[in-house]
Order: sequence, then C-alpha cells, then structure tokens
Amino acid sequence: MAVFQIRRATEIAQSITDKVVARAPDLTDVEPGSNLSQIIGAVARQGEQWHISTAQLLELFSIFRARGADLDARAADYLPEGIRRGEGTRALGSLRWTRVTPTASAVVIPAGTLVARPGSDPAVVYVTTAPGEIPAAGTQSVRTDGPPGDIPARARDVGAKGNAALDTVTLDLGPIPGADAVTNPIPFTGGTDVEGDDAFRARIIERVRSLARCTPPAIEARVKEANYNGQRALLAKVVQSPWDVASGTVYVDDGAGTAESFTTTAAVETLTPAGGATGGESRFYTQEWPLRQDAWTLTLTPFATGVPVVLTQGTDYEVTPSQGLFVLSPALYPAGLAAGDILTIAPYEFYTGLLALCQRLIDGDVSDPVNFPVWRAAGVELRVRPPRLRWLTVECTVAVIDGFDRDAVRERVRRALANYIAGLDIGADVILAELIERAMAVEGMFDVQFLTPVGNTPIADDEIARIRSTNLTVN
Repeated sequence: MAVFQIRRATEIAQSITDKVVARAPDLTDVEPGSNLSQIIGAVARQGEQWHISTAQLLELFSIFRARGADLDARAADYLPEGIRRGEGTRALGSLRWTRVTPTASAVVIPAGTLVARPGSDPAVVYVTTAPGEIPAAGTQSVRTDGPPGDIPARARDVGAKGNAALDTVTLDLGPIPGADAVTNPIPFTGGTDVEGDDAFRARIIERVRSLARCTPPAIEARVKEANYNGQRALLAKVVQSPWDVASGTVYVDDGAGTAESFTTTAAVETLTPAGGATGGESRFYTQEWPLRQDAWTLTLTPFATGVPVVLTQGTDYEVTPSQGLFVLSPALYPAGLAAGDILTIAPYEFYTGLLALCQRLIDGDVSDPVNFPVWRAAGVELRVRPPRLRWLTVECTVAVIDGFDRDAVRERVRRALANYIAGLDIGADVILAELIERAMAVEGMFDVQFLTPVGNTPIADDEIARIRSTNLTVN
C-alpha cells in the first residue's frame, strides 16, 4: 500500500506547468511573474495546504501517532466496549515500628497512621491500611488482622513520587507513643502517574491482540485492568496445569506482595435450604467466593439417620474454588441428596478486594455482563491466587574508587540491588549477572564480590522474589 506523501507547492506548480505546456503548446507565457504562472502558483499553494490537512487528519486517526485526547478517541474507536487511560496509582509497601526496650504493654498502631519520607519536597506521606501493634515484651511491630507480617501501607497521593527505596520512609508524623523508630523494610512500589501516551498505546495494542480472550496473554491483559480502590494488579501470570488442560492458576500481585486479602466466614454455613434438601440436588454453591484454602470440611446429615457424616474431597465430592461450587460424586450419589438431607460446610476463607475482582474479571458476572463479560474459555477453571513470596538474602562486598565516599556508594549499591529485586515479575529468576551489573553501574564502584547468592536463584512459577532491608547487606 502506498504511503501518503505531502507534495509541496513548488512540486505541484511544476507538475501543473508541465501538463499545461504538454496539452497547450501555444501557451508559452509561463515564466515567473506572468499571469498564468500567478494562477498556477495560487492553485499549487492551495494544493499544498490540502496535502498538509490530509496528513494531519491521518495523524489524528492513526493509533501509532495520535496523542492526548486524540489517542483517547482512537481507543474508543478500536474498542467500543471501552478501554480507558489508566489513572495514577498509589505506591504500596509496608512499614515496621520498633522500640529499643520492651515493656509489659503493647504499643497500638491504628490503621490510618501517617508516616513521611524525609527530604522529599513536597513531603510524600504514607498511610497504614491495616492495624498493628508492637506486642507486649516485643520490640518489632506486627499486623494484627489478616496475614502476619509487617503493617501494609500506601502512599497518600497517587503518582510515581510515592515509590520509595527501602529504609527511606522514616519520619513518624504521629508519632506513635512507645515506639522509637519506623522504616519501610521493603521498597514502596507500584506508584504510577496518569498513564502516558506510549504506555496507553501499548496497552491498546495488547488488548486488541487479546480479543480472543481465552488465551493466556488475554487473561493476563484482562487481569491487569483490575483496580480496587487504587490497588492495581500490576503483575499477572497464567500457569496451566500439566495434568489437567481444563484448569490453571492466575497468579496476581500488586507489585508489593500485598495483593492478598481474605475473610473467614463467622459460622458453619448450610448449603441446602433451611428445611433440608428437596431431593435430587447434587450441585451446591457457597454464599461467598472465590474460596481461598484447598481443603474443606463438608458434612452431610441424612434425614433418614440424623447422623452427621464428614465427606471426603476427591471421593464424595469435587470442588471448583473459583466459583464456590461443590458437586457430589455421581458414582456415590447418582440421585443426589434425599429429601430432608442437610449439607453444611465449616467456616471457610474467601478472597476479597483485588483478588476477588480479578476472579470476577475472568469468570464474568451474570448480573453485569456489559462490564464483566466472561473472559475464560467454556469448561475451563482459572483460579486467581497470590504468588508465594520468596524472601531473598543478598550479601556483597564492594571496592570503591579513591575519592568517592565509601558509605554513600555502599548505600547507592544497596538501593540499586533492592530496586532490581523489587521490579522482578512473577516467576522471574534472580540472575547473579544482573545483580553485578546493577552494582557496578553505581558511580564510584570499582569492584563487587557477592557472598550470597553465589549463582542464579531459580524462582518457581508460583513465586515472586522480594527482599527485606534486614537481609540486604553491602559491606
């Protein structure tokens, strides 16, 4: 296909002149300044303007060249069901309070506690998103709801300015009575400004390529659209089962290892109607889903005997955790339950927040099919889960060029290594050569020797490598 080229006025004028002379040999007064040349020049200049306007119009309608509001309009043309420029996101990480001398009482750290990064102008403020405490007789804070560990936090404002190297968020704005210091043991990551043209264009193209929906790249692209109250699925990886082609796992992370949130039901839940089964039922749904754990206590109380029986998963029933679906074995229960039978499930855990939203994006929602169409293939289960955090230990010794401040160079190396690890994707191996390259790229470095690791660190498909400040040593 020919590429449109702008023709300038001089070129157009020469072309018109050649045609006039060829068709009317008697018209010889085409010298510059003549009446005919003036007419030809005016037409040529108008022709050049038409060419420029056409080129500008092509720019506006090109997905590869449009920018700003024009690119937003092209996105709507390419995908009428909607793809929007990403809004800015808040950086995510965690905070840890410490005290030198333990006491008999706990130090309470409520959700919403504010901490800042010194030296940032204007000040970048971070807020805890879960409660925590320094336990009685303890010296280090822990989260008091959800998974154990440091207290999750996020930047108060959106934008890349919220990203912070480890051990740089140290200004307690409270402060917390009884605590001596605060820091971030892992980098704050995931903070983004409003999506730029190049990134938005790349995502539009990726989305168009994924319109088959059920392919792994399509699933990963779909999941990355999840945004739950400012928390985004920045990383996603589909891992298919080698034994069952109809099932797989979608590992999702928010870049900080804090994507997982879940709740445990308060009591035993009855899966059959309140008065018992009506007879013939074999498929049952929990009230909440997607389910988090891998094993459940399912109890059947037959109406005929009244004696509860604990059913065995894989023998008496199968389960689809992503949908909260339990199906009785057709071999053992060919007619389903008898009238009056009662089926219950013990308290169970189910995902909430970002992971629940990602599961909804994949499975669809019959109550809102416009915004949540089914994205997976029929007959396939894709279960959303967080990757396992693989905590690393890194220790190295550096040699610094004469004239450079050794402590300053060591700190820059430390942060460079931490940022490399914080940027690794799910299942990405930790490459020793990459660690060496990051260290040697720091100004003032002469040489580096790694004591740990001594080689590449393989990371499983369901893992993501991260590091805490206490496990990163630069001598």
